[in-house]
Amino acid sequence: MEYHVYLGVILIGLLHGLEPGHGWPVAALYSSRKGKKYGFALLSSLILSAAHFVSSIAVVIVFILIDKKFDLGSSPAIRIIGALLPFYMAYRFWTEHEHGIENKNVRG
Repeated sequence: MEYHVYLGVILIGLLHGLEPGHGWPVAALYSSRKGKKYGFALLSSLILSAAHFVSSIAVVIVFILIDKKFDLGSSPAIRIIGALLPFYMAYRFWTEHEHGIENKNVRG
């Protein structure tokens, strides 16, 4: 059995979940201000995990429906775009600059 494939998927999923954009810092901050810290941490983490799971399933369902209508898997252009798009998104994320008020040392 190809257990190393499953192990790779699990490890990528764990790394994916460690990203701060998935809400675990919010859950940690929320629970740190409550009386039962561990209980609220578990509850808020479960809510965030469930919402992330449902949204992931929704994206997969939409992709399946679009793939059935347009047969995306047979197009080499779609495969190339699908392979390059995550790299482009990673580049944009890596080079992203904050928009807002910058902290400038102004002497007056």
